[in-house]
Amino acid sequence: MTERLNIVFLWHMHQPLYRDPFSKEYTLPWTRLHGTKDYYDMVTLLEEFPSIHQTFNLVPSLLQQIREYESGTAKDVWQRLSLKPAGELERGDKLFILCHFFRAHPENMISPLPRYRELWRKFSIYRTPQRALESFTTQDYLDLQVLFNLAWIDPWLRRTDGALKALEEKGRDYTEEDKGVLFERARLIVKGIIPAYRKMQERGVVELSTSAWYHPILPLLCNTDVAAESSPDIELPERRFAHPEDARTQIEGAVRYHTELFGSPPRGMWPPEGAVSKDALSLIKEAGIQWAATDEAILSLSRGVPMVRDREGNPRDVFLYRPYGFDTPHGRITLFFRDKVLSDLIGFEYKNMDTEDAVEDFLGRLTHIYSLVDSPSTHVVTIILDGENAWEYYREDGRPFLKLLYERLSDSPILRCTTPSELLEGGVEVEALQRIHSGSWINHNFNIWIGHREDNAAWNMLAEAREVAEECRKAGLPEDKLKEAMEELYIAEGSDWFWWYGDEHSSVDEEEFDRLFRAHIERAYQILGRDVPQDVRVPIISRYITVRPDRLPTGFIEPVIDGKVTSYYEWLYAGRIEQTRTGSAMHGDTEEGVLKELFFGFNLKNLFFRVDFLKPRQERFSMDIVFLEPRYMMLEIEVDPSGAEARLLREEERMIKKIDTVGAADVVEVSIEFALLGVRAGDRLGFFIEYRDEKYERLPPKGFVIIEVPSEDFEARHWTV
Repeated sequence: MTERLNIVFLWHMHQPLYRDPFSKEYTLPWTRLHGTKDYYDMVTLLEEFPSIHQTFNLVPSLLQQIREYESGTAKDVWQRLSLKPAGELERGDKLFILCHFFRAHPENMISPLPRYRELWRKFSIYRTPQRALESFTTQDYLDLQVLFNLAWIDPWLRRTDGALKALEEKGRDYTEEDKGVLFERARLIVKGIIPAYRKMQERGVVELSTSAWYHPILPLLCNTDVAAESSPDIELPERRFAHPEDARTQIEGAVRYHTELFGSPPRGMWPPEGAVSKDALSLIKEAGIQWAATDEAILSLSRGVPMVRDREGNPRDVFLYRPYGFDTPHGRITLFFRDKVLSDLIGFEYKNMDTEDAVEDFLGRLTHIYSLVDSPSTHVVTIILDGENAWEYYREDGRPFLKLLYERLSDSPILRCTTPSELLEGGVEVEALQRIHSGSWINHNFNIWIGHREDNAAWNMLAEAREVAEECRKAGLPEDKLKEAMEELYIAEGSDWFWWYGDEHSSVDEEEFDRLFRAHIERAYQILGRDVPQDVRVPIISRYITVRPDRLPTGFIEPVIDGKVTSYYEWLYAGRIEQTRTGSAMHGDTEEGVLKELFFGFNLKNLFFRVDFLKPRQERFSMDIVFLEPRYMMLEIEVDPSGAEARLLREEERMIKKIDTVGAADVVEVSIEFALLGVRAGDRLGFFIEYRDEKYERLPPKGFVIIEVPSEDFEARHWTV
């Protein structure tokens, strides 16, 4: 009988706690929306493929929110404004809806619903919520309330549920009664999520694993100094955070909650962000967890052996494809290591390919690994990625891709989809690992969550609050009060808040993440009966700090403003700033960018900008060049198939002048006279650019670039050979 190569899929399902600790209202809707679009159908799809055994890592903070939504105790702002009768919407409500209810992938989520596409195009004409406000009728708002929430339901569910199918076929002119039907069906979908996973676990089709409750970086909870092990030059926070007891509480709480929901304790864990250290693994094993998983780079650095691949990303060695055992004071824990290339192909690349071609490529890569190993049944390929974030970039929410992939895997005579626990129960050989490198799945370090000025400010704030809680415990604070305050601090320990600090990531929601982080700390102080430090009420995110570009202008330029790179030399002496991203399939939104780089330069009279894109630009989009120094002004650029238009606006959005020197083809180019900006030689000019279409993007991601308006001797002062 032919030996088969073991394939482990682990889908990581996670959302941070979006509930405001004061109002108790959820301020962001992503748990509810991914619940109707991704969490339910990802597991129920496997009913068609009983031989495709998979692992789902369900984070307790996600499960907690799902339970609150299914019981009706969770209410989010977006839901409240969706349910509010359209005729009763106030100005602020309408602005919120116009600002947020087009947050859906335009090709895969908006365009399949013609009326939604019509409303999106209508909004695009006016460019901002303020301008579109009065042009939208009551029926427009009602249709938008329905269609936004309908678009966030999986297309397969919309076709197979009679009520949802009728709503989609109706298409427009919805009523308040229609809206009620939609939200009741959505509630039932969310209500079915946890039972669906439990049912598939009982059938033996899936294994359910867990993470520490609020998704903290466990090694950093144990001791923030661990960050220096993988990044010796990192700047650590002034206050060291070292509370392994918090890590233990979050792990043990996760195990208990998982057991309560699914009837048996989890055997495995995806440590949040794949972050591991010797101390963290010891705590995980102490809680009864038998296996954990992390990234291939952690294995390479732990063994001191590089993972060598060819130009196509195919491996040349096979040491990645086996489980490893690491000894802790509480016994040996088995570790599985993520194949980064295969995981990222699903999370990031295959959405751009024909479904058949993508599946063939994936199977070809697995077949290549099969050909390398001497005993396939003793080896395992581990594929780990987000279970929710990739699919909006796929046609039909990824269902055609997954169905074809599962069909081919089911029919394969050389590949077997299994779970980590099935492998261990089958007695798979586990190789001993003598040491573990401390790091995460991103760049094998912790730099995303610590080291930047904003990250460190957050850690200092958290550490101080944690010290105050400890003082209160020693002073005899009643146990119920201490427990309530500590719950707020456990939430603040989550990785998601720190993800958005620093300059690696940017999002339209980042300021809300900052506010929620500080709100939990503020609430903890209040429960403890202590004065809230002033800095807790001050945003950590420094949106308007100066950023040094990759290159500053070194000479005068005279580019042709035609939207084309006419000559290499026309922008040779310009300044430049590149978009920076941390790539991964697990957080596809950080990699699925639009902007590539910004060039900026000048002569004595004019300021020039050029924006380059990662892919051929969209036919229609808008972007702004925002000036912050010496005064607020905005150069608004609107691009469509016929070309581009630009105009200069004051803060109150009054037009100063239409700008004719703008071009859009391969790139976008624009020039503006310094005189129109009210500056002269020697003045400082600060700016950044914003791209707004189906998503928001910014260059630089945070802060702004400062240049000095040139004088006649600029080139003489900057001349180099």
